[in-house]
Amino acid sequence: MPNKIEKWEDLNLAKAEAEVFRVQRRIFNASKRGDHAQTQKLQQLLLHSFSAKCLAVHKVAQDNHGKRTPGVDGVHSLTKPQMFHMAATLDIQAEPSPLRRVNRPKANGKTRPLSIPTLVDRARQTLIAMVLEPQWEPRLPPHMFGFRRGRSVHDAVAHIRLHIQRSPKWLLDADIAAFFDNVDREVLMGKLDTLPCIRRAIRRMLQSRIVENIDWITSDRGIPQGSGLSPLLGNIILSGIEDDLNKAFPSNLRINGQKIGEAPRVGIYADDLVVFHDRRDVIEAAKVFLAKWLAGYGLHLNEEKTRITHTLGTGDDGSGFDFLGFHFLQRRVGKHQLKAWFNGVFTLITPSPKAVKAIKAKVSAIIMSTRPNPKRNAAYALQRAKGLPDHQERLINELNLILRGWANQFRFQNSKETFSALDHWLWLKLWQWAKSHHGKTLSRHELVNRFFNGGNPWIFKVRQPTSDEPSELLLLRSVKVSAKGHKAVQTDRSYYDGDMVYWATRRGKYPGITKEAATALKRQHGKCPRCSEMIQKGQRLTTIRMTRKERQFSAIIHHKCMIPTDKEGGHITRDRECQ
Repeated sequence: MPNKIEKWEDLNLAKAEAEVFRVQRRIFNASKRGDHAQTQKLQQLLLHSFSAKCLAVHKVAQDNHGKRTPGVDGVHSLTKPQMFHMAATLDIQAEPSPLRRVNRPKANGKTRPLSIPTLVDRARQTLIAMVLEPQWEPRLPPHMFGFRRGRSVHDAVAHIRLHIQRSPKWLLDADIAAFFDNVDREVLMGKLDTLPCIRRAIRRMLQSRIVENIDWITSDRGIPQGSGLSPLLGNIILSGIEDDLNKAFPSNLRINGQKIGEAPRVGIYADDLVVFHDRRDVIEAAKVFLAKWLAGYGLHLNEEKTRITHTLGTGDDGSGFDFLGFHFLQRRVGKHQLKAWFNGVFTLITPSPKAVKAIKAKVSAIIMSTRPNPKRNAAYALQRAKGLPDHQERLINELNLILRGWANQFRFQNSKETFSALDHWLWLKLWQWAKSHHGKTLSRHELVNRFFNGGNPWIFKVRQPTSDEPSELLLLRSVKVSAKGHKAVQTDRSYYDGDMVYWATRRGKYPGITKEAATALKRQHGKCPRCSEMIQKGQRLTTIRMTRKERQFSAIIHHKCMIPTDKEGGHITRDRECQ
């Protein structure tokens, strides 16, 4: 992939991503069939690709949410000429700069130490991750969902629901103590199995000194958190845990004189791990096995947080468990509802108490930031005079941003009651906010009319006058967010397998396919709108324009269905081969 551009503005990111992804697919296929020589040859090709270097610089300087966080050099942004120069001179063999220590608060009141590299080191690490990820993708456990393309928290939750909803399970909620801080680096380096130049670059990254205030910190253990390579290295450490667990617990294994039947099931997301089985003694044996397995990497279980529980609320220690911000609990239903649920058991997955407490703390902080005081009142009066948003508009905009993200995170599970309770709690907070601003000048009836739509219905809103007609800015109600179900990812699938129909249908985008076609496949749920048959990989497809209710949109159909109907009014625009 030669350097064909002379400035950053000439870079076609979509084309560069497609070129890089094409090589990553070849690396994935070579690694999957065990062709070690071909894998390393393709990794060498991608490592020196100018498109890959440009994509790595784009991710750390433009696309990354943490791009404004500087390293020890204080640089937090780059101009386009600087980005082009960085891509042209990017070399993973260069000596990395020291890391800057930043402590981020955690939900439990403690802090998480992050080690922030400079922008150029972040670009080098991103390039290495782009080379290593497709090699390790076929080696990762099928039920590992964290930091893998095409997989998410919702897939992990759906996997657990699938395996516990038919019958209650005993469960090991394992907590690995200081996972990233205690990893044995020598064991990790021996497990990498990659190019020598990449091994040397990773070793230098792990050995980089850390600057905290005016102190220099060095350590011979752990993976620095805060880089683009740390999540992948964490997945590599845990890559063989599921296979080894299955080998240690074959179906004919006897514990306490009884065959276990099937191996314990696992769910992995980053360093969060759960193991579940029908029998408690199997779970206790699995806990002993995991402790020995982790000890080989310098890790150990946190005994204070690791516990064995039961998913059924009426069982021993049946308080359920928290995982990835969700609380899992099962209840038995009444005798007249037995047919409605699997074996008379109802699986309830709700936002965890910690997640609810965290969103309330964020909302309270935003509301407190707009409470009246002389300085703020003068500032809001100046904003209104300039035609800028006043305190109520700012409050609604900030609350909507937080509430929409939180509701979208939990809407796929049994969250309606939690959403309703949160909306009621928020109404009480906003009522106090309204009284604190205008309680001395307006009556209760006037407060309701001004801020809450007169109570019919009770909606916190503000009218925004525009040039045409007044518009309304409404506060989002979490309970009104659509509770759509989430279709779990097929565990034998990989984002690098090249099945653009499957992944475009799931995500609405995929490298090598246009945004228009990917959006159409997602809207059609992977079906041809003419014959209602599922679109499969390798079929000849056609993109057409369809008209329904005076609205035109693109659609992907089978080539055999290309004759338009009178109702659709479609016409053929171009043919497409689906690889």
